[in-house]
Amino acid sequence: MSLTRRGAICGLAAAPLCACDKPDGPVQPWRPRLEWRAPSRQILLDGAPLEAVKLWDFAGGPAGFTAEGGALSRRPGDGVILRADTGDAKLRSPGDLAVPGIQASLVAVSLVRLRTAGAWDGALYYVTDRHGESARFMNLPTEAPPPEGADAVLAYDMAAPQMGGRDWMGAVIRQIRWDAEAAAGGEVLVRQIVMARRPVEAPGP
Repeated sequence: MSLTRRGAICGLAAAPLCACDKPDGPVQPWRPRLEWRAPSRQILLDGAPLEAVKLWDFAGGPAGFTAEGGALSRRPGDGVILRADTGDAKLRSPGDLAVPGIQASLVAVSLVRLRTAGAWDGALYYVTDRHGESARFMNLPTEAPPPEGADAVLAYDMAAPQMGGRDWMGAVIRQIRWDAEAAAGGEVLVRQIVMARRPVEAPGP
């Protein structure tokens, strides 16, 4: 769901599970400085590689991820291209992750937005043993929508999400879903998705 549509839906009193419902408490996300290092195919945090708990590199293909609302194609050696066919294009991971959220409270997505066709989404949803995909358990990146044609790394501080409070930190994560372009015709190259440890020196939520 795009940020624009999400805001419109929230204006309806009867709308359930709206992603812009009032958060559980003050959200003060950590804003890590991430960058993509092409020669080594690594996402760096303050110049050092992330401490990955789970890493998917799409240079060789989808790595078990599936597309919804769009189609996947390969760019060998670089990543996968997600083309939005209907809007609200998304990538969904395999459903057997079994990653303790407290051990991987930083999620990073390395990408290039190849073609813009309208609004950008960028939301991250997740599944645990206690709940499925829901707008009550989601986060948005700390960065603004990425510009077309530029390398970008989006950071998701799951210790201080938009919705869900401390749920991620106390759960085992079974699956993640990443939403990209929110309008048909948009294309994004996805290079890596990483679930990483939050550095001990990072400020608390």
